[in-house]
Amino acid sequence: VSEKPNRRSVDEKSPGHDSPKPPEEIAAPKTQKAPPQPIQVNVPQLFIPSVRQANSDLTPEQQKQINELFPSDTINAKDFEAVVSGFCGIPKFLSQMLFSKLETRGMITKSSFLQFWRSEFAARNPRERTFWALKKKTANEIDSDDFKPVMKILLTSHPGLEFLANTPEFQERYSETVVYRIFFAVDTNDDGRISQREFLNSNLFDALMHVDREEDINKVRNYFSYEHFYVLYCKFWELDTDHDFLISKDDFSRYAGYTLSKKVLDRIFSQAPRKFRSKVEGKMSYEDFVWYLLCEEDKMTNRAIDYWFRVLDLDENGIVT
Repeated sequence: VSEKPNRRSVDEKSPGHDSPKPPEEIAAPKTQKAPPQPIQVNVPQLFIPSVRQANSDLTPEQQKQINELFPSDTINAKDFEAVVSGFCGIPKFLSQMLFSKLETRGMITKSSFLQFWRSEFAARNPRERTFWALKKKTANEIDSDDFKPVMKILLTSHPGLEFLANTPEFQERYSETVVYRIFFAVDTNDDGRISQREFLNSNLFDALMHVDREEDINKVRNYFSYEHFYVLYCKFWELDTDHDFLISKDDFSRYAGYTLSKKVLDRIFSQAPRKFRSKVEGKMSYEDFVWYLLCEEDKMTNRAIDYWFRVLDLDENGIVT
């Protein structure tokens, strides 16, 4: 019979200590790890369009130009045109709109213009300044009403439109047509507003600069040609036999010598390609007709392609088979 181990002998093996623990209870010594260091990442500053970051101080050349444009401390509306076109780099016919915002007793002081320049125009390029000048001060987009004062100024000041001075009806129709053509081309999502992105991505600034320099309005092919307006308006007038400025489906069927098929007529008047802006049910307004005719004249534009695709897409599932 084996002899039981003496308790004392066990204790003597570990004097001053408790009994040994089972291996599973003996934890391996832990290595103390340093806390992880944060990763340094250079994140570019968020760009906020409404916050302009630019040096608003005038360059020596700009200071010289301002001194020449302001020979005295104040200038009148006529002299302000040179400031708008020469210094700001935007169409001079916008000077009347800017002048009305800055003038005091019919004059603009150098200090008031420079204050305006530093706060609104210095950090913007000429395209952005033109957008700013067209829109309402508290708005972020341009709507059709913003073009009314522009067209009024052009009709009274542009040499190529002087012959319309005694025909207010044609002045009104010409102005409407120009605005319809602008929104047809520039308002890409057809919501009745032009954003700054849409304005900058379009050729509208170039057209405004062209009409500002060109005395023959018919040479400004984009938007402002009077000849183009006259063709559009005469075609509408021929179809609108009762001259109520609305076109019925029967009226429209006579377009281009009855060449439109019944199916195409049905699709257009079901407003599949575009909802009519007319306030009379089942009638096409002048704006609706201009929109159709622009799609008919040049079927290669994105707007026209979308229009005629919707005409052909009978089940309106986005696929033409």
